[in-house]
Amino acid sequence: MGRDDETVSKADRQDLAIEIQGLHKRLGDRDILCGVDIGVQRSHTLVIIGGSGTGKSVTLKHIMGLMSPDQGRVLVNGEVVDVANPQVLAGIRRKLGVLFQNAALLNWLSVEDNVALPLRELTDMAEPEIRERVDGLLEALEIKHARRLLPAEISGGMRKRAGLARALVLEPDVILYDEPTSGLDPVVSAMVNEMIVATQRRYGVTSIVVTHDMTSAYQIADRIAMLYKGRIIFHGTPEEIKATSDSVVRQFIEGRTGGPIGEAETFSEEDSEVAQSSAPADEAGSASGDDESARKEVESGQREKGQP
Repeated sequence: MGRDDETVSKADRQDLAIEIQGLHKRLGDRDILCGVDIGVQRSHTLVIIGGSGTGKSVTLKHIMGLMSPDQGRVLVNGEVVDVANPQVLAGIRRKLGVLFQNAALLNWLSVEDNVALPLRELTDMAEPEIRERVDGLLEALEIKHARRLLPAEISGGMRKRAGLARALVLEPDVILYDEPTSGLDPVVSAMVNEMIVATQRRYGVTSIVVTHDMTSAYQIADRIAMLYKGRIIFHGTPEEIKATSDSVVRQFIEGRTGGPIGEAETFSEEDSEVAQSSAPADEAGSASGDDESARKEVESGQREKGQP
């Protein structure tokens, strides 16, 4: 029986696009991650939930290779994310697309030029090929009519779509979403959720979504994981989390103030500590200093490997 279990375990592991093993990270005097273990099956969507400061964005930054673990490791398609090896890291980053919380579009470029930017900077594709791929994505995401507009001239929902088009333009295996419905009204949030589901079905990508939005989580997730005190305390389907009797999970998903999660256990500035370890100051014209610097670091890392 033990041998059968090991065989199943190995078979399951081969089907994982992302695997996080025993991940620990300390920032300043705080232990952010305290042994995170989780895997994401290929072509599935994992939603990571949890209070502010519980390490959701820190986890994403480890997958992107923007942070190095104190202990443990992250694997993408079976390959270890090695921050110390630029060539290996560049190859892994080419498999990742990222939709940052604020889309991180460059305000001085049109929508189509924002989407085309990774192809122009990182590949030898001819301009007609670039235009064809960009037009195809803009049409698929229903924003082709806005291709010549600047980010400031389009709605928040359209900026999310443009950011997703840019994340998809290098045809990645995995898409990472950081709070995709943050700051959007309920109708636009529902549209973004539909976009995430449609993208997964159309392109067969593996998705990891960080969110506080339980409506979004239930709509888009194949599985939901909850981070609490630096560890995964729940991992299951949307139906399973709705039925759980765990008092911490129930308090969070129901948004109740009374329960084991106290105010002292949440922090409103998770990314302020993350930013200190990953990002230079905001640059004029960027949508978000932290998002934009992360985008630049990911794309500069992709460039280390050279042209495909």
